[in-house]
Amino acid sequence: MNAYSFLTRSSAAHGDAVIIRENAKTFAYADLARESARHAALFASLGLAPGERVAAQLDGSAQSLFLYFGVLRAGLVFVPIPPAAGDAETARIVGDAAPRIIVCAPDGEAAMRGRARGLKDVRVYTLGSSGDTSGTLHAALPASAEFAAAARSEDDLALIHYAPGRPGVMLSHANLTVNAAALATAWGITASDTLLDCLPEAELAVLNAVVLAGASMRIDRRPDVKRLINRLADETVLLGTAHLYEQLLADPALTAEACRPLRLCIANGALLTAATFNAFQLRSDHALVAYYSVAEGGIVTSSPLDGERRAGKVGLRLREHKLRVVGPNLKPMPFDHVGDIVLQGPNVCKGYWNNPGLTAAAIQPDGWFRTSDTGYWDEDGYITLADRD
Repeated sequence: MNAYSFLTRSSAAHGDAVIIRENAKTFAYADLARESARHAALFASLGLAPGERVAAQLDGSAQSLFLYFGVLRAGLVFVPIPPAAGDAETARIVGDAAPRIIVCAPDGEAAMRGRARGLKDVRVYTLGSSGDTSGTLHAALPASAEFAAAARSEDDLALIHYAPGRPGVMLSHANLTVNAAALATAWGITASDTLLDCLPEAELAVLNAVVLAGASMRIDRRPDVKRLINRLADETVLLGTAHLYEQLLADPALTAEACRPLRLCIANGALLTAATFNAFQLRSDHALVAYYSVAEGGIVTSSPLDGERRAGKVGLRLREHKLRVVGPNLKPMPFDHVGDIVLQGPNVCKGYWNNPGLTAAAIQPDGWFRTSDTGYWDEDGYITLADRD
């Protein structure tokens, strides 16, 4: 079960529908099918076998979207390098993941070649942003290609996620598909939605859910508040950090009328205060949907789509996932008592790349994963975070 096949299973029905809007350009689902095939065919022609790694330090443009799905389609393992990662962190990721291909922005090529020195059989390509096709990767792609998705099992590795200073989190094809389906259901994403993603870094669970639903998205990693408010007329879902919503509240142009086209306003709930939640609801007439995510399990809680959204809380566990708040002995804590948050289910990662000791310490024999976060829940099942690592 290749995650590419699952996530794009309805793409043929969408065809000419827009998948991503980038400045004045739009790209359709048919473009995703065509361009991901070209990328997969290139990787195969270079001798990459399923399971080998492709690392990329990119900005979330349409070109990087095509690259990501081309990697999955070829049965390879995608290794995103955070755009904000410094030289030492980037070198650590590259050295640990040992990719066969590294893709970066043109102005970072020399530095990336230096970091790749010493790795065996590695190639460095460049890829432009915002529709720029002048990079060396685009030039290497075949003019056209047909490519059947490589056969993969649910447990096969699909992606390695690195957080600053942390070991790589191994996510399987099943992890990606389960998280995408759960999120699309939790937020009610459909082909009618247009999502504006203003998170500073890609939340791939969100991207996967958008593609699975056949929706459309625009990515703005450095949003200008005034421009953003003007764009709301074209969106149905807004996704941002708690800080972004604080910035929006500081602009008098944020009104209930400006937010009327929106169906949902979603925030990463870790830093979302009750004050911001309440103020935004008063100004916009929208109760924020807060969520909680971990690299090892994706988005695991969210405010309900139709039920009450409560200030200071990160919502309910997603229906498909298991979550507990436990004490030192792994016994469930009583309601309103702080404990460790643990997870279990098909959303939980395979472990940590090149670190079996840490994997054994984090994932118990019965499959429960110990996050480094603490929190508590109330009798209605709403989770409040107490501390995040």
